[in-house]
Amino acid sequence: MLLTSRCASSPDGFGGGRTSAPFWRSSATSQARKRLSKRRWRWICPRQIYAFSWPPSGRRQLPKPIRSLEAKAANTATEPAARIETLFTLGRLADRTGAYAQAFEYVAQANALRRAIQAAAGFAYDREKLTNDIDRLIQTFDTAFFKRFGAPGDPSETPVFIVGMPRAGSSLFEQIAASHSRVRGAGECAFIGALAQVLGQTPKSWAPHNIKDAAARYLNQLYSKAGLADRIIDKMPDNVFHLGLIAPA
Repeated sequence: MLLTSRCASSPDGFGGGRTSAPFWRSSATSQARKRLSKRRWRWICPRQIYAFSWPPSGRRQLPKPIRSLEAKAANTATEPAARIETLFTLGRLADRTGAYAQAFEYVAQANALRRAIQAAAGFAYDREKLTNDIDRLIQTFDTAFFKRFGAPGDPSETPVFIVGMPRAGSSLFEQIAASHSRVRGAGECAFIGALAQVLGQTPKSWAPHNIKDAAARYLNQLYSKAGLADRIIDKMPDNVFHLGLIAPA
């Protein structure tokens, strides 16, 4: 077999949820390379096996499995998350077969649908609002605040926070640090964000005893996820917005 893929079981054999990633796995034999050069693929799902080539640009005589996936993505009755993943899957398939324009179209549709869902849920990106929020954080959590508020939380040095922009190398940094026998990586934990929602985003509603309780809850959650270690890494990038809470806790 040249290429294999696992799909979730469904009546049509394509699954309604997330597909495995990477979607395709190729052998490293010379025969495989030869067949790859001809852009011939073998699609293996629980109930269906197809061999197909992506049609040249401008021709829409798509193989049955591609048409099935396109129908699933276009069906508004399909769960939005499944439609998005299906479009990304189509994009990966088109890209792997050299149909780059078609791949871009699929991915653009997936991202547009994702942005529409996020906007409907109130998570649309607002550059001006983000700038104002960051300016407010800088003004609130200054040197005078920390001198006045102190550090009423837990003095433990176990948590190590990696914050910043996504795709900036935080996973590699965590893996390197966690290779030490006394360090463990907990991945991206949502604990701090959840505590911020309970305590409030600004220190006006904070009280020293609440900060201490929150620190104790966070440590318990961290130990439950990663086990006991001298240092445990929490690499949630969004914690950059909660540094004002992390410092006194």
